[in-house]
Amino acid sequence: MITAYSSYDSAVTALDIGAQDYIEKPIRDVEALRFRIRRALSRRNEQLARNLESGKEEQHRARIMVVEVEGTRRQLMAEFLGLSYDVITAASGEQALAQLQQSKFDLVIADRNLPGMSGLRVIEQAQRLLPHCASVLYTAYPSYETVKEAFELGVDAYLVRPNQDLKVLGEKVAGALRSRGGILLG
Repeated sequence: MITAYSSYDSAVTALDIGAQDYIEKPIRDVEALRFRIRRALSRRNEQLARNLESGKEEQHRARIMVVEVEGTRRQLMAEFLGLSYDVITAASGEQALAQLQQSKFDLVIADRNLPGMSGLRVIEQAQRLLPHCASVLYTAYPSYETVKEAFELGVDAYLVRPNQDLKVLGEKVAGALRSRGGILLG
């Protein structure tokens, strides 16, 4: 989506409806625009190809990593998501990176404001190590800037920190997996 009228609400809505990117006018860096358009088209082509293949393969449970520093919240999210997915947890960005280097994941969900390595950097490393890994970024401090950063990085879903309503978390995770063409790992 390219827009001259950017706001937090329009950026979050664009993510929610499945926009592959959110680019503000005026466009000053043509090379960056070309890169982001190629990335969006590539992701869309991968999604279409996997949708065609998904009818041929048996379904497997997605493997998800939850990166959250607060133990109680990490456990709550892992237990809820564990009802539908195989969940591994990490208490820090550094711990998440070590696990990403050793195992494959279908999706990484991370808090934007982790101490040390931020959630954005964790997702960036996940995309580098596992190019088909979907991602969800959440934050307790939502702003237009954090949504913009998420789009620039290629995050699949964004939400305000899940506290009580874990249903929204489940919907965002399912949507992010669908945006990457479903479950990628066997």
